[in-house]
Amino acid sequence: SIVLEKMKRILQYVLFLPTLILIALSTNLHASTQKKRNDPLKEIEKCIKNNQANDALAKITDAENHADSLQIKLHELYWLGIEAAEITNKAENEKAYLKQAYDTTSFFNSVKTIFDYGSKCKQSLYNISNTKEKNKWQQKIEQKLAKYYINIGIGAKYFYRKKQYQDAIYYINYYLNAANNGLIEDVPQECLSEYPYFAFLGMQCNYLIKQYNNVFTYKERAAKDTLHADIINEILARSSKAINDTTQYYRYLMQGLRLYPSNKYYYNNISKDLISQNRAAELNAMSDSLLRIRPQNNHYLYGKSLALIDLKKYEEAIDCAKQIISIDTTATESLFHIGFCYYKLAEEIKRPSNLHSANQSKSVQSIKNYYRESLPYLEMYRKSQPNATQKWAPLLYQIYLQLNMGKQFEEISKIMTP
Repeated sequence: SIVLEKMKRILQYVLFLPTLILIALSTNLHASTQKKRNDPLKEIEKCIKNNQANDALAKITDAENHADSLQIKLHELYWLGIEAAEITNKAENEKAYLKQAYDTTSFFNSVKTIFDYGSKCKQSLYNISNTKEKNKWQQKIEQKLAKYYINIGIGAKYFYRKKQYQDAIYYINYYLNAANNGLIEDVPQECLSEYPYFAFLGMQCNYLIKQYNNVFTYKERAAKDTLHADIINEILARSSKAINDTTQYYRYLMQGLRLYPSNKYYYNNISKDLISQNRAAELNAMSDSLLRIRPQNNHYLYGKSLALIDLKKYEEAIDCAKQIISIDTTATESLFHIGFCYYKLAEEIKRPSNLHSANQSKSVQSIKNYYRESLPYLEMYRKSQPNATQKWAPLLYQIYLQLNMGKQFEEISKIMTP
């Protein structure tokens, strides 16, 4: 019986031994895994403690790329990214406080890096199932980013002034969207009041780097910026044209013409398009309507003169162009319009249907008179626009020929000869 009891105990021990071995192996493996997981974080923390920001950020990027195999909690890793960026921020901030030479770009880039890692840290919280833990980290992130939020706005203006528009866009988007993305809980009122202006800056930056579709993402917020309403409408018009949205383009042109009549962009582009579409009569009627409100507006008069020329109402076009010059003596294109219209009146008489044998001598005289009327205006235009040879040279060539102006004809012939 005693022997049997001993054998039973030995058998139990033998059977339990593999279990003990497995437990021991598991414990050692877990300890090894914990060490492997924690080593990268400890190395990063050591760099941060030694103020080695660049080394810390490099190690964070490397650890991020191998996060799964290292079993790293991403929110902990990204939090270290915030702390690493704070080293540079603090260093540049202290230099500025002590009135030492500091790197403004580096300072603002550190702020952006803080928000970059703050955003990643926030997104990584979705993997945490513990609500209490998640809320604790959420609050921690918000409190940290709130400290730097105003500097994001200042950074946006800084890069905008430097014409680094793509860089400015990153800061503008963080500034405008931090609350919506859950990065900032309570946006200061003074920042909220600046949102329309920052939306306007976002529109400008995207337009200037030809990211036309992105312009419209700021439209609603920018609409509240009444100070820049004219420029905003023009940017929307130009962007609509760039993406070939003709309907929107004309809507913004007409809106601009109605609300901001002093901005010549709207009327000039409407005029150009109507002429190109053979809708001169519409342009003439529209110009007349506008001139009843602003009779001395040269832009409207210029558009009307273009319409009249296209409609072959040359004498009315001459009167209109002369009115422009009486208001603005520097309006050189109107000189060309007058010269061109007199030239066309001469050409009209030269048509076979207008040359009757009974009045041929009178017709010839009228032709020469119109050429003489045209000549001084075209010569003045030539003097003011010497490089526009394709416009004035062919007309002066014919006038010098018809008026027997030999010396001038020889000179213009050389210009006409390639």
